[in-house]
Amino acid sequence: FYHFKYGALEEEFIREYCEDQLADQSKLPGVLAAAAVYGNFTFDVLRSLVEEINRYGEPAAEVYAVATEQKQAASAVWGAAAAIVLKSPDLAEEFEVQDSFNNHRIFIPWTGCEFKPVKPDPKKADSFNAHSIAADEVHEWRKRETYTKFKDAVLKRSQGMFTSITTAGD
Repeated sequence: FYHFKYGALEEEFIREYCEDQLADQSKLPGVLAAAAVYGNFTFDVLRSLVEEINRYGEPAAEVYAVATEQKQAASAVWGAAAAIVLKSPDLAEEFEVQDSFNNHRIFIPWTGCEFKPVKPDPKKADSFNAHSIAADEVHEWRKRETYTKFKDAVLKRSQGMFTSITTAGD
């Protein structure tokens, strides 16, 4: 008879598997960190994570909400997403919501993926490596440079997405 134990993997096994299967060995610390945080890190989770890293070679997802003011981005775009997560038991199981005075973010703890509102500062946009940006009320933005910098931030990803939200009409 065979007995399979479907539980958390030991770090030694994860290292050996990654040495054989992970194309970019510099990503190994991230895989180990994910395994340490995620209580039931099974072989299926390990294999899926390694395949995704090998396929896309990209770090954790960065998603941002940007508006004319950070407060607007936090309440309108990010706030709606946070409400959806908090009202859904399935989403609340996977995501955590932090909503304090200076810290608004939705994240998946063991992955480093996060969604947060940011100030519409074109200088800071240069440092973003965003998977997705939701740009609210773009017709009210003071400088075209702001729009361009944030739109360019998603071009650093193989499948980046920039969404413009406006009530400007035609």
